[in-house]
Amino acid sequence: MIHPPTGKYSPSGVNEKTFPFPSIPQSKQSSTKGPLPTVQQTVAKFNASPPKWNSSELRIFVGTWNVNAKDPSVAELRNWLVKDHKISSDIYAIGIQEIVPLNAKGATQSTVDRLMIAKDGLSPERAFMKIHDKFNQEPQLDETLPGNQDSALKRRIITRWKTVLESAFEDLPEQYSYLNATKLFGLVLFVYVKTKLKPEITDVLTEKCGVGIMGAMANKGAAALRMTVNNTHICFVTCHLAAGENKIDDRNLDFNRIASRIRFNNSKSIFDHDRLFFFGDMNYRLTCTRSTADDLIQRNSWSELKLYDQLSIEMNAGRVFQGFQEGEI
Repeated sequence: MIHPPTGKYSPSGVNEKTFPFPSIPQSKQSSTKGPLPTVQQTVAKFNASPPKWNSSELRIFVGTWNVNAKDPSVAELRNWLVKDHKISSDIYAIGIQEIVPLNAKGATQSTVDRLMIAKDGLSPERAFMKIHDKFNQEPQLDETLPGNQDSALKRRIITRWKTVLESAFEDLPEQYSYLNATKLFGLVLFVYVKTKLKPEITDVLTEKCGVGIMGAMANKGAAALRMTVNNTHICFVTCHLAAGENKIDDRNLDFNRIASRIRFNNSKSIFDHDRLFFFGDMNYRLTCTRSTADDLIQRNSWSELKLYDQLSIEMNAGRVFQGFQEGEI
């Protein structure tokens, strides 16, 4: 998903976008304070002052992969990131879901202790925010928590993925540098950039938001990274939304919670950027039967199959991803 819905898709596939550098309108340079706006309010404000574009262009690869806790493969990553793309991108934003198993024990560790705050006389709103903050307190990629074996295991897995990703990038014609990464339990967002572009990048910030059990836990949620390239403000959000064929409303609610809650340290929301990329395992399904889906796939009837796509149905009804444009499937 890209917001706002302008720019052009590159001929190499739906994972890459090419778009002009914008000059930032003065009205978007001030920090936003006060109550969080709704998604609809924020989108309306964004569209009211569209940026002016110049002729420079930036090529971005955006990819997402639910790996089901499997080890990374250099060969598979090369096929995905390199082999099918004749022209290398300036920026690679890669979202990985289920980098570790999403078991209840890991996602709800110390649940009883954390829920004891409800007995401290807090209002329901304050209690919720304390629960949310505690459930999302995980070490950053370069931090250590002595004696925490689960965290140490996650760091080793993430380091292994980082090593394999960098091995895959060696096959590209230009040099790439690791910019940053952010994680939320089993969800990780890696961002790599061309080495020659890195000096142009400033204001790199990360944030995360759990929206799982009780609307706060980290078994579902999003990890976000924002940056400024010259005068262009770019934000990447990778997510893992509620599972279950009939959990459409839950998935919609997850998105709206993520869109409303994420605030970076500079007080910017995800919509306070010139380009916003929202991607991940969104878990939207097809509403048709398996036999109908198989038949349409065999006949390559993709346009007809998309009529059963839950995400397309919800977007067309204006219930989710308001103001976004999805790449061609």
